Amino acid sequence: MTKVDPAHDPAVTLENQIPDSDDKPRRIRITGRGLYMFGTVALLVYLILGPLGVLIFSSFKKTEGTLPFEAASEWTLENYQDVFLSTSTYEVMGNTAIYAAGALILSFTIAIALAWLVERTDMPGRTTIYILVIAALGIPAVIAGISWGLLGNPRIGVVNVFIRDLFGMEGQGPFNVFSLFGMIVVQAITMVPVTFLLIAGAFRAMDASLEEASVVSGGSFRQTTSRITLPVLAPAILSAFIYQIVTVVESFDIPLVLGLRAGISVLSTQVFLEVIPVGGLPNYGVASTFSVLMLVLALGPLIYYQRIIARAERYSTVTGKDYRRKRYSLGKWKPLAIGGVFVYILLALILPLGILLWTSLIPFYQIPSAAAMEMVSLKAYREMFESPFFLESLWNTLAVGVSVAIAAMLIGMMTAWIVVRMSTKWSKGLDVLAYTPHAMPGVIIGTSILLIYLVFPIGIHGTIWIIVIALATQYTSLSTRSMNGSISQIQVGLEEAGEVSGASQSQIFRKILLPLIFPPFINGMLLIFLLAIRNLTLALILSSPDSVLLSVLIFTRWDAGQTEEAAALGMVMVTITLILAVFLRRSTAFGEPR
Repeated sequence: MTKVDPAHDPAVTLENQIPDSDDKPRRIRITGRGLYMFGTVALLVYLILGPLGVLIFSSFKKTEGTLPFEAASEWTLENYQDVFLSTSTYEVMGNTAIYAAGALILSFTIAIALAWLVERTDMPGRTTIYILVIAALGIPAVIAGISWGLLGNPRIGVVNVFIRDLFGMEGQGPFNVFSLFGMIVVQAITMVPVTFLLIAGAFRAMDASLEEASVVSGGSFRQTTSRITLPVLAPAILSAFIYQIVTVVESFDIPLVLGLRAGISVLSTQVFLEVIPVGGLPNYGVASTFSVLMLVLALGPLIYYQRIIARAERYSTVTGKDYRRKRYSLGKWKPLAIGGVFVYILLALILPLGILLWTSLIPFYQIPSAAAMEMVSLKAYREMFESPFFLESLWNTLAVGVSVAIAAMLIGMMTAWIVVRMSTKWSKGLDVLAYTPHAMPGVIIGTSILLIYLVFPIGIHGTIWIIVIALATQYTSLSTRSMNGSISQIQVGLEEAGEVSGASQSQIFRKILLPLIFPPFINGMLLIFLLAIRNLTLALILSSPDSVLLSVLIFTRWDAGQTEEAAALGMVMVTITLILAVFLRRSTAFGEPR
């Protein structure tokens, strides 16, 4: 009997048994590890390549009044012709480009200034500023949109009324939040906390010796900043910029709440209007074509970024030799810096929460005044907590949040284990596959999964479970990235010892790996739970009367003009997210400012 080496295939063990007198067929023995790896790959392919394939397939089908997989749906290029030869498409793309560029420039200007003040200067109250900036994460984008819809209404918005009274102005305005400029400002404000988190660490870790050398050589502060500081920080800033490009291109909440009321469409809302039109039947073919266009726009910057980080060693400054930090003295500019930070906190946190609370306490919206104070009551809250519809949506939201957090983190852990432990080309390909959902805007994922379960009904369409699948798909890239580093820190010898002792793959995961990575695993669950319950895009596309989440309920109340109910629901959502943000702040290594 001759035993043939299976070439170290990690998935299967092959044994050739060839007796002298009779050849027997090759036997394949699938190990526990092989089954686990095959299952993980199959799950990722199903969750990611399935929707992507359906999306591309649907873009070549004529779907006016039909589904892409129906016999009546013909193959066609009309969708691409309708999209790319229509002047309205280029108007939408122009709106998207202006909206994205404006929000990115404004948010990064604010975030870089805040990061520099907190991490590199003698700004007083740096810890407090850090916490307040992060606290703004507790306000979901849909709530921020609604709050600023009340604050920036050109006729009765609190901000506009205050400015008109202050300067003796007449008429409406001067600020109209229901405009492209208003959308840019609100979107930028909501993007600052995440951008700040992405770049603050790089500011903190930068070696000050290069800046000091520039100053000694006679360089001014402006020259040092433009020629030394920003170029050295380019990888971190560019990484955050690429991440936020995808964020703003897929942005749906602000354009939906503020843009559609003004008749302004961007690509994300255009896809939504094709899937859920105001009147008529959905056109999934055109929606898929717009989604393909969005995907191409999102992938372009990511490919460019991969070329940049391939030369990351050019930007290394922390070498271990004479590494020092330095804080600049603000001097006479300190009052101006404090004032600027206060204005941001006012716009990002205080005003949105204040107007939301005020609106929830009065029967119909009106400008705060002494006379309006007499109408304050908790009626909206009493009716809300007595409503079975609210209680059902709250339960749906919590159930979806917990399910998505567990599912996404388990998928991320299994994928990260393969990527880290199996250093092969195909495992690197698996890592790229797991990262793909980050380049797929939520509207694309929602549309694709909606099509899959319309064509292949398995009983989850119209339930919360289709939303769970969509959200778990979207956050797979985040969970995988968070688990990659954690598993890398665990010595493989511990798992090998368990395997030698006869433990199965599932036992190794449950009794060895999971206990060692439990803290980052729980932190990742908290973060994904927080993101999932805030998500409006997928919840709105995939919801039904039996699977409404709080985010959808808030938007529908706002869209129907029921501001008091929308505000009360918003306060509940903000309370939940703020509590979770506090837990996340305490349990994760966001990094303490020094």
